[in-house]
Amino acid sequence: MKKILINILMLTVLFGFVFISCAVELEEPRSVAIIRPEAEIPPGPVLYYSQFGAKGDGVTCDFEALRITHDAANIRGATVRADPGAVYYIGATTDSIRIQTDTDWRDARFIIDDTTVEMRGTTWAHSWLFIIESAQNPFDIYSISGLQRFQPQVPLNLGQRVMIEVIDNTTRRFIRTGANQNPGAFQRDIFIVEKDGTVFPDAPIIWDFNNISSMVAYPIDDHQLKVLGGHFTRIAHIGGNHIQPYMWRGIRITRSNVLIDGMYHEVIGESSPIVAYLGHLYITSAADVTIQNTRLSGRRVYGGKGTYDLLAETSINLTLKNVHQINSITNTTLWGIMASNYSKNIIFDDVIFSRFDAHQGVHNTTLLNSEFGHAGVLAVGSGTLMIDNVTTRGSSSFVGLRSDYGATWEGNIYIRNSRMFTTGTATIVSSQNNGNWNFGYPTFMPRFIYIDGFEVFNGTGGANWVQNTQFNAAGGSNPHALTERIFARNVVLSGVNEPAFGNIGPGRIPVTLVPPPGSGPGVFPWD
Repeated sequence: MKKILINILMLTVLFGFVFISCAVELEEPRSVAIIRPEAEIPPGPVLYYSQFGAKGDGVTCDFEALRITHDAANIRGATVRADPGAVYYIGATTDSIRIQTDTDWRDARFIIDDTTVEMRGTTWAHSWLFIIESAQNPFDIYSISGLQRFQPQVPLNLGQRVMIEVIDNTTRRFIRTGANQNPGAFQRDIFIVEKDGTVFPDAPIIWDFNNISSMVAYPIDDHQLKVLGGHFTRIAHIGGNHIQPYMWRGIRITRSNVLIDGMYHEVIGESSPIVAYLGHLYITSAADVTIQNTRLSGRRVYGGKGTYDLLAETSINLTLKNVHQINSITNTTLWGIMASNYSKNIIFDDVIFSRFDAHQGVHNTTLLNSEFGHAGVLAVGSGTLMIDNVTTRGSSSFVGLRSDYGATWEGNIYIRNSRMFTTGTATIVSSQNNGNWNFGYPTFMPRFIYIDGFEVFNGTGGANWVQNTQFNAAGGSNPHALTERIFARNVVLSGVNEPAFGNIGPGRIPVTLVPPPGSGPGVFPWD
């Protein structure tokens, strides 16, 4: 059947805006929800999509009706509620639905049809379909010319709690090596400032800023915005290539103090070659975001370019509770489920993913009661990495400090009551850096590694406490600081106790075998 292009222009005087509908290329015509120009905001504290023309039949393109509903709710401060049993179809669009109020999607489904999205020149004709944002606007700060690492106070009295993002465009960090080598990124940091200018101590300033190119404050809302439910079925775009840019057609969260509860995201029609996606959930310039009781999809890899379902950049206090990957966590063709950049204080509790992956630095991470698949726990960063009751399946390293960013962790690692399943030689902590690359910062193995209760299941394979097979005994031009000491108790290798473990690298890292609790001075924080 001959393809036709539906590109219906709808004008309405509602709120004085002009709306352009989905542009959808289909095998046969698809109807579009018609919004009456004379429509007014209905009374009441709750608005429904159907009140603004949404059909919810899974066939009609409902994007415009959804967008106008939220525009009306944002003006009034009303809750938006999906119509029970509705199926909302969203085709191609370059516009976004802006969410500033509580939203209840628990009784609805969404079909996101990415097959309709086209390339225009060198970029996709796409957009974030939903943007969860604050009604308060960010603002620039010009009164501060420099910052020092770990300074406890900044000379600001803003009268409200804010998250600040600061950039120095004269300094580059995270200068990547390996297959995806690049010249790095401008120095960037995020931190929370209280009403009186005190820097929130759990998210400290981690770089010196002798030059400030930009400094932006993002107000932190006191009220928690809730988005409940939502079953999303994504029809994947296929036929792309790994040179094309990332596509974003999901939910962007730029507001602090947000709860995502009970969301489900599945992907159908995904095969090679495919387009790389930036994330169904994308969190940026936001603090205090919680995602719970949610199911996400591991995405395929093509041409070495990974796709993510959850991406956090410049976020503070991100918590995931009861968030599981709906497909296999040991299938190596399913690349990315999550990644983070420039984030602080990430907490995972009851999370089942193919990986935890912190790229361009995380400060403080806690992983509890969780399970990770073929990639294990990957990170670079600083502060405390706390791992308690965690299982990895398939990765040869329980914790892999990413070598492409210097395999650095400036702080301590704590591992408690955890286990790994693998084949061949296992490594508890891998930190490989030959000292010959300038990453834009000094690099460190963890200063101390504390292990209390750990078992390796790998048949007859051996195991190492730590591994740094690329370490240059001379230190190279950019020395990689070694771990000072490992403290271990109740560590078992397939039924064999601690003496079966070794560690690789010039000069063995000393290991202290800690006696049971109560038989000597406490070594572990929990003793």
